[in-house]
Amino acid sequence: MINKRWIFGFILVFSLFTLSSLFIEGASISQAWLENSTFDTPDGWFFNIEGDQNDVNGTIEEGYAKMSIIGDGDNKKFFENGGGWTIRPNSEGMTPPDYYNNTDGWWASHEWEDFAPQLLKIQWHKNFSMDVNMSDYQITSASFKAWINASVEALPGVDQDNAGVDCVNDTNYILDMGNGDYIRYFVSISDVEKNREFELTSFQTKELGCDSGPITELNDTKIIPLSEETLKFYLEEVLKYDSYNFTITVGFLFWFEDNWNSQDEDNFKMIRMKNLSLSIDYKKKIDQFTKISLNQVAEKISGSNLKIVKANLSFGLNFSKS
Repeated sequence: MINKRWIFGFILVFSLFTLSSLFIEGASISQAWLENSTFDTPDGWFFNIEGDQNDVNGTIEEGYAKMSIIGDGDNKKFFENGGGWTIRPNSEGMTPPDYYNNTDGWWASHEWEDFAPQLLKIQWHKNFSMDVNMSDYQITSASFKAWINASVEALPGVDQDNAGVDCVNDTNYILDMGNGDYIRYFVSISDVEKNREFELTSFQTKELGCDSGPITELNDTKIIPLSEETLKFYLEEVLKYDSYNFTITVGFLFWFEDNWNSQDEDNFKMIRMKNLSLSIDYKKKIDQFTKISLNQVAEKISGSNLKIVKANLSFGLNFSKS
């Protein structure tokens, strides 16, 4: 497609010149009609662009008239732990008292008694910037991942009475069971003003805290988006509001059930997310209807009893890709 556009462009450009030398009948006068035909300097020539001014460029240098399609592309990588992130207020549940973020990730822990509120949520957010105006670029590929782990008390301890996390399959010290106790890790992306927000990925524990085992740890587990196409769509949508900047939010949601009346305590020792990485490949959008031409206004042919009997136009043409 690019070569076709270039060929069309050069045909259009040089058809504007019409004549480079003339032969006038009678006196047999032959003269050059175009000045500076060797492109030693830009004198006498000018470029004209129709369409997107950022898609093409024209220069005259080193004996050449150069017309270029500016089709650049690049990659932007983000690698994050908790450094520089700030708490994002939430309206869904209370914030747990024990949490922090540092260069090793995002952390939270809590020992919970069921007579207190049963839903806790902690989340952090941070703004990120692209290097170019993404309204003029197309995302060609993208990837995202983060790592999570956890440590909980599964079985009631001697001094903790019923301080075990209960999964749906537990039967010890259970009077009532719904969805069990769980953690929901989540990562979302939005524009900076939060006009539109999408959940990139999430993970909800099911077996963590089960007595059978017991299962007390969630070792390093990778969380990723539903698909690359979904990730690309989310990125493109939030960048419509601000073509340079977007926001990522990470967090944990804790759910604690009344599995043993008010005597039930749920001990989430340490919850963590770390090593968040996002990679974005992009290329410049090219308007297929953009045109560039090289022009010169030649002197008017004047005189009486003149007849042009022959005209010649010749030029060299070269294509290159960089």
